[in-house]
Amino acid sequence: MPPRPSGPRRTFVPRLEALDDRLCPAATATQIGHTLVVLGDAAAADDVAVQFTGDGTADVFGITPPQDRPFSGVTHLVVKGRGGDDRVRVFMTGNTVSQPLTIQLDLGSGDDSADVNLANFQAPTGQLVPVTIRANLRLFVQGGAGADGAAVRLGAVAGVRADVRARLGAGDDALDGFLMGGVGPDATGQTGGLEAWDVRGGAEDDSLNLYTAAIDLGAKSRLVATLRGEAGDDTVAADMNVAVAPINPLPARLVPAPVQLTLDGGDGADSVLADLVLRTPQANPTGTYYQLAAALRGGAGDDDLWLTLDGGQDQKSSKATVDGGLGTDLYVGPTGPGIRVLGVEE
Repeated sequence: MPPRPSGPRRTFVPRLEALDDRLCPAATATQIGHTLVVLGDAAAADDVAVQFTGDGTADVFGITPPQDRPFSGVTHLVVKGRGGDDRVRVFMTGNTVSQPLTIQLDLGSGDDSADVNLANFQAPTGQLVPVTIRANLRLFVQGGAGADGAAVRLGAVAGVRADVRARLGAGDDALDGFLMGGVGPDATGQTGGLEAWDVRGGAEDDSLNLYTAAIDLGAKSRLVATLRGEAGDDTVAADMNVAVAPINPLPARLVPAPVQLTLDGGDGADSVLADLVLRTPQANPTGTYYQLAAALRGGAGDDDLWLTLDGGQDQKSSKATVDGGLGTDLYVGPTGPGIRVLGVEE
């Protein structure tokens, strides 16, 4: 891989601390039907953790008065941090998300952090247990004024839809997304899974990063990710390693690629980086079925665009478009079949 721009990539690193450290919790929790609402203090810094079992049961830590029994039948979680430098954590203690779940995190003003782990949990034995998402999941993270940080981890998606949307707002924000499991069909093999990420940094200098383990994309399944820095000098990056199930026969007409990635720096002097590995390229002589399609866009400003694409170029299994946009831009990466380079002056 070519050398990357000098200076470290900013990432958000969640901190592990005991749940009961906070002495004077000011947040409150109320259940209305199937919706659990956690409301933070208007000015103070809140430290809230929500623990799901995956079947609609939830426990909330860091609230007043303390919870005396689990909340049940929860399909919708709303957390409003409001003022202060808040910390919000959402995590699992069960190995399956079996009920539909919507999570809305509105961090409010201040330098806030969110840590959502729906990928794994630690069993009492110390073993790390993976989580499988078997019901539709929607996660929305809304930042505000201030330097916000978020880490989101998702486990395997099986025959359902998992959506992650983030709007980080004004400030020097960071979001790190981790795809810890693959995307595949349900138990019948008839319904494929879909995992979709839509992340926007907002104004000022943001760092948006998406990482995968070596994941598999099963039959009839898709992975679609879009990261946009918007205004400011942003770093927008993806490090992905995927294997895509082959199809036979190839379609007669061009169809969308099952893996689609868009990285867009927006206005400003941005660094846009993609390190992509397609482990199981399928020959595409008809040009109708690309397994992986990537787009890197610099936008207005003097941008650096870096691409490594390993697997499938010669077989027409993968393709990429690199567009520097307005400004004096630098591109470091492959050229040739399947690579289209536009608007790059250097």
